[in-house]
Amino acid sequence: MPPMIFAENLEDIMYDANENQRKVYWSILDAIFYFILRRRIYYAKLGPSPQPIRFPAMNVFLASTALRNEVRQAANNNQQFTSVAYSWSVTLAKSNALDQGIASLGQTRPCINTLQALVDLKSDPALKQQGASIPLDNEVDYLAAKEWCYRREVEKAHAKLGQDNGTDDIPLTQRDQKRLANNLSLAAMNEVDMVDLEYHGKGQKRKLNYIVQRKRELSALDVALFGWEALLALRDGHLGLSKGSSATTSLDIEAYSTHKERSDTLTKLFHVSKASVMNTYSLPYLARFACNPKAELQTKISNKSTNGNRREVIEIGTAEREKLATTQKDKPKELLAEEAWEAHQNVPGVDPTSDDQPGTDADGDADAGQGKKRSRDDNDSSDDDDYDFEHQSRAPKKARLHQEPITQQADISQPQEFEQPTISQQAEFAQQAQSDHQEMEPATGTLVPSETSVEKNATQEQDINQNPSEELLVWFRDNVLLGGQPFPPQGGGPAASESRREDMDP
Repeated sequence: MPPMIFAENLEDIMYDANENQRKVYWSILDAIFYFILRRRIYYAKLGPSPQPIRFPAMNVFLASTALRNEVRQAANNNQQFTSVAYSWSVTLAKSNALDQGIASLGQTRPCINTLQALVDLKSDPALKQQGASIPLDNEVDYLAAKEWCYRREVEKAHAKLGQDNGTDDIPLTQRDQKRLANNLSLAAMNEVDMVDLEYHGKGQKRKLNYIVQRKRELSALDVALFGWEALLALRDGHLGLSKGSSATTSLDIEAYSTHKERSDTLTKLFHVSKASVMNTYSLPYLARFACNPKAELQTKISNKSTNGNRREVIEIGTAEREKLATTQKDKPKELLAEEAWEAHQNVPGVDPTSDDQPGTDADGDADAGQGKKRSRDDNDSSDDDDYDFEHQSRAPKKARLHQEPITQQADISQPQEFEQPTISQQAEFAQQAQSDHQEMEPATGTLVPSETSVEKNATQEQDINQNPSEELLVWFRDNVLLGGQPFPPQGGGPAASESRREDMDP
């Protein structure tokens, strides 16, 4: 006599059944699942909001026209299993937990044995062909396969966390949970240490950061729900039970010695980054695409066109640069020198006909070292070409420095007209003459140190920097500018100047 079947041990019955019996049981469970799914869709489209689902008795399920004959026959032959399976499914559906329940029970489905081979097959060429078929046959297969992937990720997380991940301080009382949820909510709303910019732009373009604006528009209920959702996610993450958005999503996980250490770090994140807070309110990409496929399709097509044009411009620019580099590489150095000289001639503010530096060679040739461009003779094979090339290659650099051409020196054999020095210039001349005289030996004219101490040198420097006295300016006018003695007398003053002039008169 088969054992009595109850909802509590339905999973044990599925694991204990043989392969053939398990296929029969799953045909009944699949039929019940899709019967409930049709009821959910029917009530979801009634009125502006979803209506509570009313589930009929099991005989209505057995009389459904959508039920295949072989499944109806299997249900009649296994009435006890069918009754328990129907009651179990309806109870979970009323709690909106049927998907999770059927996914857990689905670890006994035949497709589970093929999933590891599908994981190892990274890219199936057969799926790239038109008319190919994926290995999951229905929604129950998908839910079971997703649960299988999730359990594999949990095993990896537990192996990584190990014994170092402490769980003794996880909040398990109402008071401790409320305190942590409240701290997470307040951290999300606090803007004291916010790293996000409050405003973007300057002047009339100054605008409130969209992230900050969205956060400030959250209702009190949104903030309260955020704290509790963060608390539950924190607990699942600490236990290595976090689920990704799809069956193949792998999550990195950090190990903490205590739950408090992890919660403090998460609170700090929400405290400083409001972008992280608002990212938790963002729709998953799959949900966003499913809700607005037309708008997302237009966006992707527009992005492709824009990126394609930008990529084309970049490729053209790259090709031109490579072509220019190749052309320059193949040119002889003489041609490059000619182009450099032409570039030097076209620089504004630079006289291309002037020389960089005047000078003469050993023979007195005034043109030597000038770097002038000379006419070339086809039969001229002298080594001067190398010098010409080196000098011309430096011409653009010198032109960029905007060096002004040096004018030629005047002929000092001819009378010259000089401008009269100003009073300040006269004072500078007097100071320099007095300084030079103090450092000269009167008898031999050899340089001797005037002072040996640092203090005296500092005093002398200070005296030189002071403005000259009126007495010194008068002496400078009478003796230097009017052709008198070139240095002030040792005694100083006008008296000494007059005696010195009298000694010089014949």
